[in-house]
Amino acid sequence: MKIDRLSHQKAKGLVYWDCFGGTGWIHLNRPERLNALNHDMVLAIRELLKDFAADDRIYQVVVTGEGRAFCAGGDIREFYFQKQAGAFADIRQYFVDEYQMSYEIKTFPKPYVSLLHGVTMGGGMGLSINGKYRIVKPDTILAMPEAQIGFFPDVGGTSFMNECPHGLGRYYSLTGESFAGAQALYLGIATHCVGGEEFALLEASLVEDQKIDEALTAISLQEPSTELEALIPISESLLKAPSLKAYLAGEPDETLLQKMQPNAPLALHVIFQHQKACEGLDFMTIMDREFSLSQKFVPDSDFSEGVRAQLVDKDKKPQWNPSNLFDVNSEQVTAYLQPEEKGLWG
Repeated sequence: MKIDRLSHQKAKGLVYWDCFGGTGWIHLNRPERLNALNHDMVLAIRELLKDFAADDRIYQVVVTGEGRAFCAGGDIREFYFQKQAGAFADIRQYFVDEYQMSYEIKTFPKPYVSLLHGVTMGGGMGLSINGKYRIVKPDTILAMPEAQIGFFPDVGGTSFMNECPHGLGRYYSLTGESFAGAQALYLGIATHCVGGEEFALLEASLVEDQKIDEALTAISLQEPSTELEALIPISESLLKAPSLKAYLAGEPDETLLQKMQPNAPLALHVIFQHQKACEGLDFMTIMDREFSLSQKFVPDSDFSEGVRAQLVDKDKKPQWNPSNLFDVNSEQVTAYLQPEEKGLWG
């Protein structure tokens, strides 16, 4: 993206443009890592949001990404090496700052606009879906695939996945499958879906400081896809179950079992129970529970093994413990869901 008329300031992995006409821009600029968020980027974004909120000249904030991705997530690979070095305090502080950033986006007092192209996953979802406007292209790929690395959909994912219709967020949380533009619109993950050429026109109009509501009225918007309706019987049966263990003891869908099979068994049970326990809770409480849960997952061997298999050695052959979805006991799940003594806000 070329924005010649804007002043800009470079940070590590981040370029910030301050539009003269009233739009504050945050542009992720780490394309070699698909704009994965490191701690420096999180801190820089939090500082910009604070400045933009206080500046009366700024009436909206727009977030974009360089290259072929909006943001592929948090820099989980870095956690792997930090954990090996015993830097648990650094990892904990990253989660504090990232989760507080998610809350600041959710409660941001001005229009917060994310233009999502390419890949948007994990931390990239937290950076965007918690905001008011989430605008995708038809070929934007979105996912919360954390179960594949022995983790859980976080950064507010507990909230926005729970809010998907017909329990479809539970389905996607457990499978880690991706979904595309108009599907995201059906799920409520996206607020608008815009064709490729018109996506560029929308971006250009925002560069010219047109307000987002006005810019959206000048282009054609796509309708939500209905192809996900075939999944509703599966997702609704998941939603009705009191636990994943109870669902498995009934008549589980065989296709769903196959899709969950590569993921961490313990993580799947915890994800299910955590999301169920958070239904109807306010966002601040949800973020506190997410933080507590993150601090249980990070020291676990499954998390290290998942990151190793998917992102470090890339052999795609994690050795989970326990290895079977049917071998997870309720005591293990209950232990994960116990709150931290010192929470996110403490």
